[in-house]
Order: sequence, then structure tokens, then C-alpha cells
Amino acid sequence: MALGAILGTGWYAGNVGMFGPNKYGDNPYLLLELHIEYEDGSTQIVVSDQSWKTMAGPVLYSDLLKGESFDARLEPKGWSLPGFDDDAWESPSIFERYEGVLTPQVDPPVQVMKEMLPVSMKKTPRGSYLFDMGQNMVGWVRLQIEDGQEGQLVTVSCAEMLNEDNTLYTINLREAVQQETYRNINQSIRLQRRFRKLYIHFPVDGYSE
Repeated sequence: MALGAILGTGWYAGNVGMFGPNKYGDNPYLLLELHIEYEDGSTQIVVSDQSWKTMAGPVLYSDLLKGESFDARLEPKGWSLPGFDDDAWESPSIFERYEGVLTPQVDPPVQVMKEMLPVSMKKTPRGSYLFDMGQNMVGWVRLQIEDGQEGQLVTVSCAEMLNEDNTLYTINLREAVQQETYRNINQSIRLQRRFRKLYIHFPVDGYSE
């Protein structure tokens, strides 16, 4: 059995609206307690502690306002599977004893409610592609890349409307970049998996185009 986790800054260490980052802490921490019941009736509890290992992964940054930057070349193959060699990884920083009261999340979780396809796609004179989702909404972008090149950078920008020249209108976003970047993995992996999928881990963007 293996258990792995990817941490994002969220509101804890990321941007909180117009108030900026690090309003609650500087770095994200993992608090985990997994209860396992086996078929023979025995039980096991797995907790997050100093025995875990950590490393800087392929998510270079991930923020509710800035978006996400992901470099697939930096993702160790099989890092969350049994038998992975983590000798080169570091021991995690341990959060000092928390004196507050931990309570479960009271609001509904962010989750996929519906999958939507663009109503149109246009190639712009700049060589980029413009996707129209047909309505103003919030959500994740899922994009399939065919025949990508090693190290190729794919950028996805989101906006609610267009300028007169059909470029994205982003003035109303102010400092909320709402942009995802994906750096393609090496060619050998690409050939084994013909389609690479871009699926954002943490940000939730608002857009119509």
C-alpha cells in the first residue's frame, strides 16, 4: 500500500482575495488520519508524521487567483505507488502543536457538478485557439494535447468576455491572472500515452471564453 498527497497553498498560504497571500500561514501542511479495515477484521491507522517524505513536485505554483503552473517533466514516475524509491526525498517540516479547535468543513466541497464542451473554437491570427463555453461560469479546464513536443509550453487563459479585437478582456480581473501553464513531459512518455491531459489541481477559474 502507498499513500501520497499533493498540497496547494489555498487560502491558508495563498492569496485571499484582494488582501494578498500568507494571511494564515506561510506553507501548506498535511493533516491526515486514515482508518483501514481489512477483510480479516484487523484494523490499521495511518497518520501523517515525520516518517513521511516530501519534495518539490511538478506544481510550481497553484493559486486561486494566479492559476497554476505545472511542469510534467518534474513529476517522478510512480511517486505515489508501492515500491517507489524516496531515499532522495526530504523529511517534512512538522507543524507545532495546534492550540485551536479543529472542526469539519461546514460548507459544501468544491466538486465537479457538470462537464461542458465548448460551443465553438476559433484559431486566432496569433496562432492561439479561442474556446467559447457559451456562458459565464466557474470551473476547471480539461484539455487533451495530441502530438506535443518535449518541453512544449501550453498556456490556458480564462476571461469572461472579449475585447473588440477578439482578444481576452482581462482588465476586470485586476491582479487575478487566471492562467494555467503546462510544460509537456519527455517524448518517450508522450509516445506511450498519445494524449496528455491538462487537468488543473487546485484553481477554480471564472470564464466564458
